[in-house]
Amino acid sequence: MSKALSNPVILLEKNLSEISCNHPLIANPPVDAGHLALNDPRFFCTDYSDYRQLQQQQKSVTFGHSYQAKTPHDGLILFWPKSKERAAWMLSTLLPQLTDTAEIWLIGDNRGGIKSGINQQADFFSETTKWASGKHCQLFKASAASILPATPASRQWNIPQTELTIQSLPGVFSHGRLDEGTQLLLEHLPNSKPGKLLDFGCGAGVLGAIMASKGWQSDMVDVDALAIESSKQTLASNGLFGNVFASDVYSDVQDKYDLLLSNPPFHKGVDTHYLSSERFIQHAKTFLKPGGEIRIVANRFLKYQPLLEKLGTTELIAQNNQFRIWSCRLR
Repeated sequence: MSKALSNPVILLEKNLSEISCNHPLIANPPVDAGHLALNDPRFFCTDYSDYRQLQQQQKSVTFGHSYQAKTPHDGLILFWPKSKERAAWMLSTLLPQLTDTAEIWLIGDNRGGIKSGINQQADFFSETTKWASGKHCQLFKASAASILPATPASRQWNIPQTELTIQSLPGVFSHGRLDEGTQLLLEHLPNSKPGKLLDFGCGAGVLGAIMASKGWQSDMVDVDALAIESSKQTLASNGLFGNVFASDVYSDVQDKYDLLLSNPPFHKGVDTHYLSSERFIQHAKTFLKPGGEIRIVANRFLKYQPLLEKLGTTELIAQNNQFRIWSCRLR
């Protein structure tokens, strides 16, 4: 039995007869958007997992933090991002890739705040019209403004008690600030001799940059294209070296490491999503050197301890009223 379609795709499919463009750009799509019967669509993903799955469907798809069309598109279908900053970033990179008369369709889950989100980004549009609703989603048709707002700027900030500067693009985790979980992990980093490190879910590059400044060889991975670009900018702005690349958990990882370090992600869009973090732990043995360590910070309610105990000798390093630091060494 095929997997049920997501609610935004169901609503969009019911209104396909209203979409008349011949070369649409479909941005921020869920993987089941590949099911839609559209004329010559081009998909643009900032999520590497979605990108890989659309590739497997043999779709024409681009992955990156920005988009440049070879020829202008006569239509845009944007699956609305949850993050206000990410929505503005995507509109600023996508709208200039359209023809002057392009159709613009905006669709999203009510939980993601599509209606208020469109109102917040009103300067990008000359008009917007609610076209349809259903399955707890809304579909809007819009026209682009003749003069578009400036591209949202990245945020630059310093890690307390260090000289390191972090560069963060819009919508990247903990955009423009140090989150409390990572702060606790920074206070309890390993004291072992520097070796080779994998920073999983690197975000803006805080952990990888700190460890690189301590002499570690830092590989840094994320599924988010804007996180990857942020981490690259963070390393460059501090004169540090590291290998930053896209990977769906371990999909593109080929090395073995002395240390796997992470503040693992557990959200995707508006949904809680544990699968990636669980895969990170469950398959860690393949990517750790003998005696290697995995060290993570996690919300207290997340049940990672049983997974770690299957892997090796597990220790609670530190905790506060919200987070725990877990260490696990291979047996």
